[in-house]
Amino acid sequence: MTSNPLFSTLHLRGFFNQCTDEDGLAKAILEHQSASKPFAVYLGIDPTASSLHIGHTLPLYMLKHLQDLGLQIVVLVGGGTGRIGDPSGKNQARQLLSDEAIASNAELIKKQCMRFFQGNDNVRFLNNATWLNELHYIDFLRDIGRHFSVNRMLSFDAYASRLESGLSFIEFNYQLLQSYDFEQLFQRENCRLQIGGQDQWGNIVAGIDLIRRMHNEETFGLTCPLIMTSTGQKMGKSEQGAIFLDANLTSPSEFYQYWRNCSDADVGRFLKLFTFLPLEICDELVAQKDVTSLSHAKDRLALEVTTIIHGEEIARQVQEQMRILFDKSSENSQERVQLIISQAKAQLNHAQLNATSTGVAGSHGGMSYSTITLQQLEDGLTFADLFVQAKLSTSKGEYRKKLVAASAAYCNEEAIIEADKVVNVVMFIDNALLLRAGKKRYHLVMLES
Repeated sequence: MTSNPLFSTLHLRGFFNQCTDEDGLAKAILEHQSASKPFAVYLGIDPTASSLHIGHTLPLYMLKHLQDLGLQIVVLVGGGTGRIGDPSGKNQARQLLSDEAIASNAELIKKQCMRFFQGNDNVRFLNNATWLNELHYIDFLRDIGRHFSVNRMLSFDAYASRLESGLSFIEFNYQLLQSYDFEQLFQRENCRLQIGGQDQWGNIVAGIDLIRRMHNEETFGLTCPLIMTSTGQKMGKSEQGAIFLDANLTSPSEFYQYWRNCSDADVGRFLKLFTFLPLEICDELVAQKDVTSLSHAKDRLALEVTTIIHGEEIARQVQEQMRILFDKSSENSQERVQLIISQAKAQLNHAQLNATSTGVAGSHGGMSYSTITLQQLEDGLTFADLFVQAKLSTSKGEYRKKLVAASAAYCNEEAIIEADKVVNVVMFIDNALLLRAGKKRYHLVMLES
Protein backbone atom coordinates (compact mmCIF):
# COMPACT_ATOMS: atom_id res chain seq x y z
CA MET A 1 0.00 0.00 0.00
CA THR A 2 1.35 3.39 -0.99
CA SER A 3 2.38 5.80 1.73
CA ASN A 4 1.28 8.80 -0.33
CA PRO A 5 -0.79 10.93 2.09
CA LEU A 6 -3.45 11.72 -0.50
CA PHE A 7 -4.16 8.11 -1.16
CA SER A 8 -4.21 7.45 2.56
CA THR A 9 -6.96 10.07 2.90
CA LEU A 10 -8.91 8.66 -0.05
CA HIS A 11 -8.69 5.16 1.44
CA LEU A 12 -9.81 6.36 4.88
CA ARG A 13 -12.74 8.22 3.36
CA GLY A 14 -13.80 5.16 1.34
CA PHE A 15 -13.18 6.39 -2.20
CA PHE A 16 -10.88 3.67 -3.51
CA ASN A 17 -12.41 0.81 -5.49
CA GLN A 18 -9.78 -0.14 -8.07
CA CYS A 19 -6.55 1.45 -9.28
CA THR A 20 -4.49 0.18 -12.20
CA ASP A 21 -1.19 0.80 -10.39
CA GLU A 22 -1.45 2.71 -7.11
CA ASP A 23 2.28 2.81 -6.37
CA GLY A 24 3.07 3.77 -9.96
CA LEU A 25 0.46 6.54 -9.89
CA ALA A 26 1.86 7.99 -6.66
CA LYS A 27 5.39 7.89 -8.09
CA ALA A 28 4.31 9.59 -11.34
CA ILE A 29 2.52 12.38 -9.47
CA LEU A 30 5.54 13.08 -7.26
CA GLU A 31 7.94 13.02 -10.22
CA HIS A 32 5.82 15.50 -12.17
CA GLN A 33 5.48 17.79 -9.18
CA SER A 34 9.20 17.74 -8.38
CA ALA A 35 9.91 18.68 -12.01
CA SER A 36 7.18 21.36 -11.94
CA LYS A 37 5.35 19.54 -14.74
CA PRO A 38 1.53 19.50 -14.86
CA PHE A 39 -0.22 16.24 -14.03
CA ALA A 40 -3.88 16.29 -15.02
CA VAL A 41 -6.78 14.05 -14.04
CA TYR A 42 -10.11 13.93 -15.79
CA LEU A 43 -13.65 12.79 -15.19
CA GLY A 44 -16.09 12.32 -18.05
CA ILE A 45 -19.82 12.98 -17.70
CA ASP A 46 -22.33 12.41 -20.49
CA PRO A 47 -25.21 14.93 -20.63
CA THR A 48 -27.94 12.32 -21.12
CA ALA A 49 -30.25 14.05 -18.61
CA SER A 50 -30.86 17.62 -17.49
CA SER A 51 -29.54 16.98 -13.98
CA LEU A 52 -27.13 14.81 -12.07
CA HIS A 53 -28.45 12.90 -9.06
CA ILE A 54 -26.49 12.30 -5.88
CA GLY A 55 -25.40 8.87 -7.06
CA HIS A 56 -23.35 10.68 -9.72
CA THR A 57 -21.51 12.95 -7.29
CA LEU A 58 -18.99 10.58 -5.68
CA PRO A 59 -16.43 10.92 -8.52
CA LEU A 60 -16.79 14.72 -8.26
CA TYR A 61 -15.91 14.58 -4.56
CA MET A 62 -12.92 12.39 -5.39
CA LEU A 63 -11.88 14.83 -8.13
CA LYS A 64 -11.90 17.67 -5.59
CA HIS A 65 -9.68 15.68 -3.22
CA LEU A 66 -7.25 15.03 -6.08
CA GLN A 67 -7.26 18.74 -6.86
CA ASP A 68 -6.28 19.43 -3.26
CA LEU A 69 -3.19 17.29 -3.89
CA GLY A 70 -2.15 19.69 -6.64
CA LEU A 71 -3.39 17.82 -9.70
CA GLN A 72 -4.89 19.80 -12.56
CA ILE A 73 -8.58 19.04 -12.99
CA VAL A 74 -10.44 18.44 -16.23
CA VAL A 75 -14.17 17.80 -16.35
CA LEU A 76 -15.07 16.42 -19.76
CA VAL A 77 -18.69 16.89 -20.75
CA GLY A 78 -19.65 14.28 -23.33
CA GLY A 79 -21.33 16.35 -25.99
CA GLY A 80 -20.13 13.76 -28.51
CA THR A 81 -20.44 10.49 -26.57
CA GLY A 82 -23.78 11.67 -25.21
CA ARG A 83 -25.18 11.26 -28.71
CA ILE A 84 -24.55 7.52 -28.38
CA GLY A 85 -25.00 6.59 -24.73
CA ASP A 86 -22.78 4.45 -22.54
CA PRO A 87 -24.06 0.85 -22.19
CA SER A 88 -22.16 0.40 -18.90
CA GLY A 89 -24.57 -0.55 -16.12
CA LYS A 90 -27.57 -0.49 -18.46
CA ASN A 91 -29.77 -3.44 -19.38
CA GLN A 92 -31.23 -1.72 -22.43
CA ALA A 93 -30.26 0.93 -24.96
CA ARG A 94 -30.59 4.58 -23.98
CA GLN A 95 -33.03 6.75 -25.84
CA LEU A 96 -31.14 8.93 -28.31
CA LEU A 97 -31.42 12.66 -27.62
CA SER A 98 -31.48 15.56 -30.04
CA ASP A 99 -28.39 17.72 -30.42
CA GLU A 100 -30.33 20.61 -28.87
CA ALA A 101 -31.23 18.56 -25.78
CA ILE A 102 -27.63 17.38 -25.37
CA ALA A 103 -26.30 20.95 -25.61
CA SER A 104 -28.85 22.19 -23.07
CA ASN A 105 -28.11 19.31 -20.68
CA ALA A 106 -24.37 19.93 -21.03
CA GLU A 107 -24.70 23.54 -19.85
CA LEU A 108 -26.91 22.57 -16.91
CA ILE A 109 -24.58 19.79 -15.79
CA LYS A 110 -21.54 22.03 -16.12
CA LYS A 111 -23.13 24.49 -13.67
CA GLN A 112 -23.85 21.66 -11.23
CA CYS A 113 -20.26 20.42 -11.42
CA MET A 114 -18.89 23.90 -10.76
CA ARG A 115 -20.44 23.85 -7.28
CA PHE A 116 -17.79 21.38 -6.15
CA PHE A 117 -14.96 23.72 -7.13
CA GLN A 118 -16.20 27.10 -5.91
CA GLY A 119 -13.44 29.65 -5.47
CA ASN A 120 -10.93 27.67 -7.53
CA ASP A 121 -10.33 28.61 -11.14
CA ASN A 122 -7.92 25.74 -11.77
CA VAL A 123 -10.65 23.61 -13.37
CA ARG A 124 -10.95 22.99 -17.09
CA PHE A 125 -14.36 22.21 -18.55
CA LEU A 126 -14.04 20.64 -22.00
CA ASN A 127 -16.51 19.03 -24.41
CA ASN A 128 -15.51 15.96 -26.42
CA ALA A 129 -17.73 17.12 -29.28
CA THR A 130 -14.74 19.36 -30.11
CA TRP A 131 -12.82 16.39 -31.53
CA LEU A 132 -15.43 13.64 -31.92
CA ASN A 133 -17.63 15.68 -34.26
CA GLU A 134 -14.62 16.19 -36.53
CA LEU A 135 -13.77 12.50 -36.91
CA HIS A 136 -13.64 10.81 -40.32
CA TYR A 137 -14.97 7.28 -40.03
CA ILE A 138 -12.43 5.47 -42.25
CA ASP A 139 -9.51 7.28 -40.64
CA PHE A 140 -10.86 6.48 -37.17
CA LEU A 141 -11.15 2.77 -38.00
CA ARG A 142 -7.60 2.67 -39.39
CA ASP A 143 -5.93 4.74 -36.69
CA ILE A 144 -7.93 3.80 -33.59
CA GLY A 145 -10.10 0.76 -34.31
CA ARG A 146 -7.13 -1.44 -35.22
CA HIS A 147 -5.92 -1.30 -31.62
CA PHE A 148 -9.07 -2.94 -30.23
CA SER A 149 -9.80 -6.65 -29.93
CA VAL A 150 -13.48 -7.56 -30.24
CA ASN A 151 -12.89 -10.64 -28.10
CA ARG A 152 -11.41 -8.50 -25.31
CA MET A 153 -14.18 -5.93 -25.55
CA LEU A 154 -16.79 -8.67 -25.16
CA SER A 155 -15.08 -9.83 -21.97
CA PHE A 156 -16.04 -6.58 -20.20
CA ASP A 157 -19.28 -6.64 -18.18
CA ALA A 158 -20.76 -3.66 -20.02
CA TYR A 159 -20.89 -5.69 -23.23
CA ALA A 160 -21.04 -9.27 -21.99
CA SER A 161 -24.16 -8.60 -19.91
CA ARG A 162 -25.96 -7.15 -22.92
CA LEU A 163 -25.32 -9.86 -25.49
CA GLU A 164 -28.52 -11.76 -24.76
CA SER A 165 -30.79 -8.73 -24.30
CA GLY A 166 -29.35 -6.98 -27.35
CA LEU A 167 -26.40 -4.66 -27.93
CA SER A 168 -26.56 -2.20 -30.80
CA PHE A 169 -23.58 -1.43 -33.01
CA ILE A 170 -23.72 2.23 -32.00
CA GLU A 171 -23.33 1.29 -28.31
CA PHE A 172 -20.55 -1.15 -29.20
CA ASN A 173 -18.52 1.81 -30.45
CA TYR A 174 -18.77 3.66 -27.14
CA GLN A 175 -15.64 2.16 -25.61
CA LEU A 176 -13.56 3.21 -28.63
CA LEU A 177 -14.79 6.79 -28.32
CA GLN A 178 -14.15 7.03 -24.56
CA SER A 179 -10.69 5.56 -25.09
CA TYR A 180 -10.07 8.13 -27.81
CA ASP A 181 -11.16 10.85 -25.36
CA PHE A 182 -8.43 9.74 -22.95
CA GLU A 183 -5.87 9.70 -25.78
CA GLN A 184 -6.87 13.19 -26.89
CA LEU A 185 -6.73 14.58 -23.35
CA PHE A 186 -3.36 12.91 -22.86
CA GLN A 187 -2.06 14.88 -25.85
CA ARG A 188 -3.94 18.13 -25.29
CA GLU A 189 -3.89 18.47 -21.47
CA ASN A 190 -1.26 15.94 -20.34
CA CYS A 191 -4.03 13.93 -18.66
CA ARG A 192 -2.44 10.83 -17.18
CA LEU A 193 -5.23 9.74 -14.87
CA GLN A 194 -8.88 9.03 -15.59
CA ILE A 195 -11.34 8.49 -12.74
CA GLY A 196 -14.94 7.28 -12.69
CA GLY A 197 -17.46 5.01 -11.06
CA GLN A 198 -16.72 1.31 -10.79
CA ASP A 199 -18.86 0.58 -13.87
CA GLN A 200 -16.31 2.56 -15.93
CA TRP A 201 -13.41 0.22 -15.22
CA GLY A 202 -13.50 -1.51 -18.62
CA ASN A 203 -13.65 1.76 -20.56
CA ILE A 204 -10.85 3.31 -18.50
CA VAL A 205 -8.55 0.30 -18.93
CA ALA A 206 -9.23 0.32 -22.68
CA GLY A 207 -8.13 3.97 -22.86
CA ILE A 208 -4.94 3.22 -20.95
CA ASP A 209 -4.17 0.40 -23.37
CA LEU A 210 -4.81 2.65 -26.39
CA ILE A 211 -2.37 5.31 -25.12
CA ARG A 212 0.26 2.64 -24.44
CA ARG A 213 -0.11 1.24 -27.97
CA MET A 214 -0.12 4.64 -29.70
CA HIS A 215 2.40 6.57 -27.60
CA ASN A 216 4.23 3.98 -25.50
CA GLU A 217 3.36 6.03 -22.38
CA GLU A 218 1.99 4.90 -19.03
CA THR A 219 -1.31 6.32 -17.82
CA PHE A 220 -3.55 5.34 -14.92
CA GLY A 221 -7.13 4.63 -13.93
CA LEU A 222 -8.92 4.95 -10.61
CA THR A 223 -12.52 4.10 -9.77
CA CYS A 224 -14.71 4.77 -6.76
CA PRO A 225 -17.22 2.20 -5.49
CA LEU A 226 -20.94 2.00 -6.04
CA ILE A 227 -22.35 3.27 -2.75
CA MET A 228 -25.17 1.32 -1.14
CA THR A 229 -27.02 2.25 2.02
CA SER A 230 -26.89 -0.05 5.03
CA THR A 231 -30.32 -1.36 3.99
CA GLY A 232 -29.00 -2.40 0.58
CA GLN A 233 -30.60 0.46 -1.36
CA LYS A 234 -28.72 2.09 -4.22
CA MET A 235 -27.39 5.51 -3.20
CA GLY A 236 -29.37 8.45 -4.53
CA LYS A 237 -32.75 6.75 -4.62
CA SER A 238 -35.78 7.31 -2.41
CA GLU A 239 -39.37 6.12 -2.40
CA GLN A 240 -40.18 9.11 -4.60
CA GLY A 241 -37.37 8.36 -7.09
CA ALA A 242 -33.91 9.78 -7.69
CA ILE A 243 -32.59 12.66 -5.57
CA PHE A 244 -31.51 15.25 -8.13
CA LEU A 245 -29.17 18.21 -7.77
CA ASP A 246 -31.59 20.43 -9.72
CA ALA A 247 -33.83 22.25 -7.22
CA ASN A 248 -36.72 22.10 -9.70
CA LEU A 249 -36.59 18.30 -9.71
CA THR A 250 -35.80 17.75 -6.02
CA SER A 251 -36.57 20.68 -3.74
CA PRO A 252 -33.82 21.76 -1.32
CA SER A 253 -36.01 20.62 1.58
CA GLU A 254 -36.40 17.13 0.08
CA PHE A 255 -32.67 17.09 -0.63
CA TYR A 256 -31.86 18.11 2.96
CA GLN A 257 -34.27 15.55 4.40
CA TYR A 258 -32.78 12.73 2.34
CA TRP A 259 -29.47 13.19 4.16
CA ARG A 260 -31.10 14.00 7.51
CA ASN A 261 -33.07 10.76 7.34
CA CYS A 262 -30.10 8.47 6.70
CA SER A 263 -29.70 5.54 9.04
CA ASP A 264 -27.46 5.57 12.12
CA ALA A 265 -25.25 2.99 10.41
CA ASP A 266 -24.64 5.25 7.39
CA VAL A 267 -24.08 8.72 8.84
CA GLY A 268 -20.38 8.30 9.66
CA ARG A 269 -19.58 6.86 6.24
CA PHE A 270 -21.57 9.56 4.43
CA LEU A 271 -19.83 12.34 6.36
CA LYS A 272 -16.49 11.09 5.02
CA LEU A 273 -17.68 10.60 1.45
CA PHE A 274 -20.11 13.46 0.82
CA THR A 275 -18.65 16.34 2.84
CA PHE A 276 -15.26 18.02 2.90
CA LEU A 277 -15.11 18.06 6.70
CA PRO A 278 -11.74 16.93 8.10
CA LEU A 279 -11.64 13.25 8.97
CA GLU A 280 -11.17 13.97 12.67
CA ILE A 281 -14.38 16.04 12.70
CA CYS A 282 -16.26 13.24 10.92
CA ASP A 283 -15.06 10.76 13.54
CA GLU A 284 -15.90 13.10 16.43
CA LEU A 285 -19.46 13.58 15.18
CA VAL A 286 -20.21 9.86 15.39
CA ALA A 287 -17.98 8.97 18.35
CA GLN A 288 -20.98 8.88 20.68
CA LYS A 289 -23.69 6.45 19.60
CA ASP A 290 -26.57 7.91 21.60
CA VAL A 291 -29.64 9.24 19.80
CA THR A 292 -28.90 12.91 20.48
CA SER A 293 -25.31 12.73 19.20
CA LEU A 294 -26.25 10.84 16.05
CA SER A 295 -29.10 13.26 15.43
CA HIS A 296 -26.61 16.13 15.59
CA ALA A 297 -24.32 14.27 13.17
CA LYS A 298 -27.18 13.87 10.69
CA ASP A 299 -28.04 17.56 10.97
CA ARG A 300 -24.43 18.42 10.19
CA LEU A 301 -24.34 15.99 7.26
CA ALA A 302 -27.53 17.43 5.75
CA LEU A 303 -26.33 21.01 6.21
CA GLU A 304 -22.90 20.37 4.69
CA VAL A 305 -24.16 18.54 1.59
CA THR A 306 -27.01 20.99 0.99
CA THR A 307 -24.52 23.86 1.27
CA ILE A 308 -22.31 22.30 -1.40
CA ILE A 309 -25.19 21.76 -3.81
CA HIS A 310 -27.54 24.70 -3.12
CA GLY A 311 -25.36 27.26 -1.34
CA GLU A 312 -25.06 28.30 2.30
CA GLU A 313 -28.00 30.73 2.33
CA ILE A 314 -30.53 28.19 1.09
CA ALA A 315 -29.03 25.46 3.28
CA ARG A 316 -29.45 27.62 6.40
CA GLN A 317 -33.02 28.48 5.39
CA VAL A 318 -33.87 24.81 5.00
CA GLN A 319 -32.22 23.92 8.31
CA GLU A 320 -34.28 26.54 10.15
CA GLN A 321 -37.44 25.47 8.39
CA MET A 322 -36.83 21.84 9.31
CA ARG A 323 -36.29 22.88 12.93
CA ILE A 324 -39.70 24.56 13.00
CA LEU A 325 -41.39 21.75 11.08
CA PHE A 326 -40.31 19.10 13.55
CA ASP A 327 -40.49 21.14 16.74
CA LYS A 328 -43.34 19.56 18.67
CA SER A 329 -42.86 21.72 21.76
CA SER A 330 -45.56 24.23 20.78
CA GLU A 331 -48.91 23.33 22.33
CA ASN A 332 -50.78 25.45 19.79
CA SER A 333 -50.59 23.57 16.48
CA GLN A 334 -52.19 26.45 14.58
CA GLU A 335 -49.55 28.81 15.91
CA ARG A 336 -46.91 26.41 14.64
CA VAL A 337 -48.61 26.18 11.24
CA GLN A 338 -48.72 29.97 11.04
CA LEU A 339 -45.00 30.14 11.79
CA ILE A 340 -44.20 27.53 9.17
CA ILE A 341 -46.29 29.22 6.49
CA SER A 342 -44.90 32.65 7.29
CA GLN A 343 -41.31 31.47 7.06
CA ALA A 344 -41.90 29.43 3.91
CA LYS A 345 -43.55 32.39 2.18
CA ALA A 346 -40.74 34.68 3.24
CA GLN A 347 -38.28 32.38 1.50
CA LEU A 348 -40.15 32.30 -1.79
CA ASN A 349 -38.78 34.60 -4.41
CA HIS A 350 -41.80 36.67 -5.43
CA ALA A 351 -40.71 37.03 -9.02
CA GLN A 352 -40.06 33.32 -9.40
CA LEU A 353 -43.36 32.46 -7.74
CA ASN A 354 -45.31 34.65 -10.15
CA ALA A 355 -43.48 33.10 -13.07
CA THR A 356 -44.50 29.60 -12.02
CA SER A 357 -47.33 28.19 -14.09
CA THR A 358 -50.52 27.61 -12.16
CA GLY A 359 -50.76 24.10 -10.83
CA VAL A 360 -47.11 23.26 -11.45
CA ALA A 361 -44.99 22.36 -8.45
CA GLY A 362 -41.69 24.16 -7.97
CA SER A 363 -39.33 25.10 -5.20
CA HIS A 364 -37.43 28.04 -3.83
CA GLY A 365 -35.34 28.00 -0.72
CA GLY A 366 -36.46 25.22 1.55
CA MET A 367 -39.98 24.06 0.73
CA SER A 368 -41.58 22.86 -2.47
CA TYR A 369 -44.73 24.71 -3.46
CA SER A 370 -47.45 24.95 -6.08
CA THR A 371 -50.09 27.51 -6.93
CA ILE A 372 -53.83 27.26 -7.50
CA THR A 373 -56.48 29.76 -8.53
CA LEU A 374 -59.77 30.76 -6.99
CA GLN A 375 -61.45 29.36 -10.08
CA GLN A 376 -60.01 25.93 -9.34
CA LEU A 377 -61.52 26.07 -5.86
CA GLU A 378 -64.88 27.07 -7.29
CA ASP A 379 -64.66 24.13 -9.70
CA GLY A 380 -64.45 21.71 -6.77
CA LEU A 381 -60.75 21.00 -6.32
CA THR A 382 -60.21 18.07 -3.93
CA PHE A 383 -57.34 17.23 -1.61
CA ALA A 384 -56.71 14.18 -3.80
CA ASP A 385 -56.04 16.61 -6.67
CA LEU A 386 -53.75 18.71 -4.50
CA PHE A 387 -51.64 15.83 -3.19
CA VAL A 388 -51.03 14.51 -6.71
CA GLN A 389 -50.30 18.02 -8.02
CA ALA A 390 -47.83 18.54 -5.16
CA LYS A 391 -46.14 15.20 -5.94
CA LEU A 392 -46.86 14.03 -2.41
CA SER A 393 -48.65 11.09 -4.02
CA THR A 394 -48.26 9.48 -7.41
CA SER A 395 -52.00 8.95 -7.92
CA LYS A 396 -55.37 9.55 -6.31
CA GLY A 397 -55.59 5.84 -5.59
CA GLU A 398 -52.33 5.89 -3.70
CA TYR A 399 -53.47 9.02 -1.86
CA ARG A 400 -56.63 7.25 -0.66
CA LYS A 401 -55.10 3.86 0.17
CA LYS A 402 -51.66 4.77 1.52
CA LEU A 403 -52.15 8.22 2.98
CA VAL A 404 -55.74 8.87 4.05
CA ALA A 405 -56.41 5.28 5.10
CA ALA A 406 -53.23 5.32 7.18
CA SER A 407 -54.00 8.74 8.71
CA ALA A 408 -50.89 10.06 6.96
CA ALA A 409 -52.42 12.94 4.96
CA TYR A 410 -52.53 16.34 6.66
CA CYS A 411 -53.71 19.84 5.89
CA ASN A 412 -52.42 22.54 8.24
CA GLU A 413 -51.31 19.74 10.56
CA GLU A 414 -54.81 18.28 10.88
CA ALA A 415 -55.42 14.77 9.57
CA ILE A 416 -57.59 14.51 6.47
CA ILE A 417 -60.33 12.00 7.25
CA GLU A 418 -62.46 12.20 4.11
CA ALA A 419 -60.53 11.01 1.08
CA ASP A 420 -62.54 13.10 -1.40
CA LYS A 421 -62.84 16.21 0.73
CA VAL A 422 -63.14 19.41 -1.29
CA VAL A 423 -60.72 22.28 -0.63
CA ASN A 424 -62.41 25.40 0.74
CA VAL A 425 -61.03 28.92 0.69
CA VAL A 426 -61.65 29.31 4.43
CA MET A 427 -59.01 26.64 5.08
CA PHE A 428 -56.24 28.93 3.83
CA ILE A 429 -54.00 30.75 6.28
CA ASP A 430 -52.59 33.91 4.75
CA ASN A 431 -53.50 32.54 1.30
CA ALA A 432 -51.60 29.31 1.89
CA LEU A 433 -52.20 25.68 2.82
CA LEU A 434 -49.60 23.46 4.43
CA LEU A 435 -49.83 19.87 3.21
CA ARG A 436 -48.02 16.93 4.76
CA ALA A 437 -47.66 13.32 3.66
CA GLY A 438 -46.40 10.96 6.33
CA LYS A 439 -44.12 12.36 9.01
CA LYS A 440 -41.72 14.54 7.06
CA ARG A 441 -42.84 15.43 3.53
CA TYR A 442 -44.23 18.97 3.40
CA HIS A 443 -45.60 21.12 0.58
CA LEU A 444 -46.98 24.67 0.48
CA VAL A 445 -50.01 25.45 -1.71
CA MET A 446 -50.34 29.13 -2.57
CA LEU A 447 -53.62 30.76 -3.61
CA GLU A 448 -53.12 33.23 -6.43
CA SER A 449 -54.54 36.64 -5.66
